[in-house]
Amino acid sequence: MRATTAYRRLRREVHDVLEVGGDAHPMGRVVNGFIIVLIFLNAIAFAADTVPELAGRYRWEFAAFNAFSVIVFTVEYALRIWSAVEIPMLSRLPRWQARLRYAMRPMMIIDLLAFLPWYLHWLYPLDLRLLRVFRLFRLLMLVRYSPALQTLGRVVTDEYRALLGALLVILILLLFASSGMYLIERHMQPDKFGHQFVVTWGMIARVPLFGSMDYSEIAEITKVLYTRTFMPGVPIVRASDAGDAMFIIASGEAVVEISPGQHALLKEGDFFGEMALLEHRRHKHDVVAKTRCRVYVLDSMSLARLERRHPEIMQHIRKMAEARALANEPTRRQGRKRKASTTS
Repeated sequence: MRATTAYRRLRREVHDVLEVGGDAHPMGRVVNGFIIVLIFLNAIAFAADTVPELAGRYRWEFAAFNAFSVIVFTVEYALRIWSAVEIPMLSRLPRWQARLRYAMRPMMIIDLLAFLPWYLHWLYPLDLRLLRVFRLFRLLMLVRYSPALQTLGRVVTDEYRALLGALLVILILLLFASSGMYLIERHMQPDKFGHQFVVTWGMIARVPLFGSMDYSEIAEITKVLYTRTFMPGVPIVRASDAGDAMFIIASGEAVVEISPGQHALLKEGDFFGEMALLEHRRHKHDVVAKTRCRVYVLDSMSLARLERRHPEIMQHIRKMAEARALANEPTRRQGRKRKASTTS
């Protein structure tokens, strides 16, 4: 009986700390302050992680801080679910039903999206850009601690029809303005309006993986590519990174470590990462920019979209990638033999 009473008292105190705050429990202000500071630090880390130099230099520090944040947010979420039966309006329901109804609240869904993709990433390699986007949900967690944001949320809920109408008008005006700008300026600045596609198409057509494709197939691939730039010494991919994209060198040079002491130089038109992407596994080698390096990126989401629309293109890519892997196998065997003889 005493154990049951102590259990309920602990659950009530957890509810007071997390849901009611400092007015009900002295630890409420401390816990809320810690969570708020952690959310702001996550926003700063998110911004810093988008800078290639900082991302390469402090990669492990960013990863450790993100893991710590995920653990804290997970514990907070679990404790909120556990103590939800103490909420007066839910206390009369069966415990599982009360917790389920509480978990379906918008703020709890935001809390879940703030950390759940991190766990899913270890089960299935996800697009890193998608993970970064979901980390932005941590900023929305501030709504719980800000009366002003809560008021704004109620206004949005009450006036969503008027806001949607205003958004529609803005989008229409933006469409007309951008179309007019294109029609006026495309002949004055042809290098800014339309020639980039031609340059990208020519680069992709020279890549051996896509060289035998026809014009229309290469055009479809160029639609799903995007570019990234890496400064000298910054890793493009590291061994054990999730194979969520393949890369094509657009300009500059990069170095891939095939084995200890054995390196290969990648130049304009070379590509890498295709097997890790196709096989849904992690990269086996480090690839580091030797000079300022601009790369075209074909990520997993774009690849899946391309496969749905044009399965014949994906069959060709898989066939060429497997042929390239077989061609490189003797080189890899020599590297393994050299490593074994050096070790012995």
